[in-house]
Order: sequence, then C-alpha cells, then structure tokens
Amino acid sequence: MRILQIVHGFPPASNAGAEKYTYYLSQELAKRHEVHVLYPSLNKTYLSIDSYEDDTFFRHGICVNKTARGISRGLRAYLRFEDTYINPDLDRVFKEFIQRIRPDLIHFQHLLNMSVGLIDVAATLNIASVLTLHDYWFVCPTVNLFQYEEYLCGGPEAATCRKCWASHRARTPSLPSRYKWLSSLSAPLIKYILHLLNKEERFSDRERYMLEMLSKVDKAVAPSLFLRNLFIAAGVPAQKVVHIENGYDQSAFGSVSEKPVGNKLIFGFVGRMAPIKGVHTLVDAFMRVPEGLAELRIYGGYEATDKYVQALLRKTDARQDIRFMGFTRDVSSAFAELDLLVFPSLWYENCPLTLAESRIYQTAAIASDVGAIPEFVQEGVNGVLFEPGNVDDLYEKIMKFIRNPNLLKELPVNRFRYPTPMQQHALDIEALYEECMRDKKH
Repeated sequence: MRILQIVHGFPPASNAGAEKYTYYLSQELAKRHEVHVLYPSLNKTYLSIDSYEDDTFFRHGICVNKTARGISRGLRAYLRFEDTYINPDLDRVFKEFIQRIRPDLIHFQHLLNMSVGLIDVAATLNIASVLTLHDYWFVCPTVNLFQYEEYLCGGPEAATCRKCWASHRARTPSLPSRYKWLSSLSAPLIKYILHLLNKEERFSDRERYMLEMLSKVDKAVAPSLFLRNLFIAAGVPAQKVVHIENGYDQSAFGSVSEKPVGNKLIFGFVGRMAPIKGVHTLVDAFMRVPEGLAELRIYGGYEATDKYVQALLRKTDARQDIRFMGFTRDVSSAFAELDLLVFPSLWYENCPLTLAESRIYQTAAIASDVGAIPEFVQEGVNGVLFEPGNVDDLYEKIMKFIRNPNLLKELPVNRFRYPTPMQQHALDIEALYEECMRDKKH
C-alpha cells in the first residue's frame, strides 16, 4: 500500500503532539508499506517541494509561507480570516503532487496553516482518505474551544467566533520579522482592525465549508469518545467518525522506576506553562497547603519574559516547597520523583500525552473533570477528579492525600488500561485504511 500522511509540522523541526504521533505512526507503517509524508517547510520558493527518502519513509517539505512573487504571506494570512484555512495555490500544487506519487490512501493528520481544500482534491480524484481529529480546529478557528482564552465555549456561532478570533489573534500576534512593528500597536487596536477587515459572514462560511470537507473524507478518527460525540453533535454523520485512541511508541519512554519513599508527598505538574493548562489553579490551591507538609514540582519550559510565568514566580517566591523545575527531556525521571501528578487543565482536552505518560509510569493523577480527561483518569482507580478551575476543590483533593497518604497506596493504578502501543495502533489504522479502500471501489 502506498500511503500519504499530511501534517502541519514534522520532526525534527516541529515536535508537538500531532507531529510526533504522525512520525511514529509513519515509522511503524513503513515496515510494511511505502509511506510518504507531506508537511510545511522553509524552502526559499513558494510552494516548492523538497523530497528525499530517509531510512524508513519519503519526506516532502513544501513551502507555504510566501506568495508567488516571493513576498511573505504572513501579513495577509494574519489579517484575512479565510487565509487561515484556504489556499487555492496549494490545492493546485497538491493535485499535481498526488498525481505524481499516486497514493492508494491519504491520511490527513492536520491541515492548520495549510489548506482544507486538500481534502476536496483527494475526493475529486477518488482517492480513499482518513482524517484524524487531533483537536477542535474543524469547528473552532482558535483550535481549543476556549472562548477569549478565558472560559469554555459551547460551539461555533459566527458573531462570537468573530470576536473571539480577533481577540485571540490580537493577544498572540504571530508575524514574520518584517511586520513586527504591528506588535507595537495596542491589542485593542489590532483587534479592531481584524474585526473591521473580517465580516461575520466569513465565519459562517468557514463553519459550513469545514463540515462540507469533513463529509468528503471516508473516515474521521476521534482519539476520544468526547471528541467523537462533539463532532457528531456538530453535524458529522455518526457512521463516519470512529473512536481509536492514539498509539504510543513505547521505546520513546524510559522504564518505570520505583517511587522513592519519603516523609512527605511530592505533587507535580508536567506540561506546557500556559493559562489554558490551569497551572495558576494548581499554584493557588497549593499555596493554601501549610508549608512543610508536601512539595510541588512544576516541570515545563518557559520564557523568563512570559508575563503569566512571571506572575506565578512572584506569587511563589517565598515558598520553599514550590519548585519550578523547567523543561526536561527525560520525562521518566520527572515521573520517578512524583507521588501524584496534578493535571489542572481548563479546556476540553482530547487525548493528553501527559495522562498517557502517567499511565505508563503508573502515577496516580488529580485531574480536571472536563473534556476527555475522565476517559483517562478513572475516579478511584488511577486518580481522582475535581471541578476545573475550582481552587477550593483542588485544595481539598490535595489535602485528602496529605492527611491520609495510605489512600494513594490503595489506588489500583496498575489496573487501569495501558496506553495502546504504536505497533497495535498501526494495525488498527491499517484495517481502517483497507476498509476505506474497499468502500471506495464499490
């Protein structure tokens, strides 16, 4: 089988969750099939493709961040809403590309900053296709269904999406260096400009177009039941969305270490230092714990100039029992030190890597009861749940274990299901590929 994977970034340049998942899946599939991977790269010429074969599969890097005249697309893509998900130039080049390599099946992993029109091209050429829903991008222009970066969103609504998108973009400008002067403008002014340039109907158009493109893939994979149900509620036919939890390359994880026995419990956070991850909720809860009873270790890289992190550092400056450990490549060593993981995320997590790691390292978790998290932390088995963002509730859960450490020993953590090894996951995905190809022929 000749398989084409398409993703919005790829190692070694990009190492986020979807990118790493695509890399390990491609490696495993390449043991039995011819695998090609298409992803954005920093080539000098707009829409040029650099292709080469590494030890296991074929890589194709395509430049998508310049116009045909060699001028950066960054400013236009920043200002024009439709440029965040449509690129007719890329659609045209993609059609030529797949006519050249002639894949039997295309697996769309993520199309952020590329073009959703690639799905239409595959459908027009009658090529079987699968799409993995790694997040909420197909229903949310800002990806996370987290309105104004402050609270959970109930779903797309054009007027609200317009305001939220402009607000999000104004707060987090992502521009080429030649346009950095825009960052000197106030966020309210940038938001006003974006709001002025992008009418409400453009957001309605996106919602309809995204659902139309989802209808054209043969199957959509949801790594969690929560995500599957959400997309079915959004209008995707139930028979099109299949639930297959992500697979994990076991060789990428260190061995499970024996937990050190100490006279006080060590709680820990492992992940991205961002408001959406709820680190401030954890810090506020732990600040109420009398000093000396336990310890909190926060693992996650951060910029020293980040205002969010600076506020956390100032708040905890006088506490010796709250330690910011920084980024660590060896996650196993971090988990080896922790008695309990705290996962205080505020948004609809889909298939969080950190909770897969906690299962691999058999570390119980105190986690937010939101999104798909309850699918990965079962109350009374491998952890306990608390109301997301509720400092009082999280404090009580922390103190419950501090007051009675034996509760931790009573949790049958090793009975909760182990994350699916990538070898088995690849076989499940192959079976789905074959089903789609059979259906395409009939």
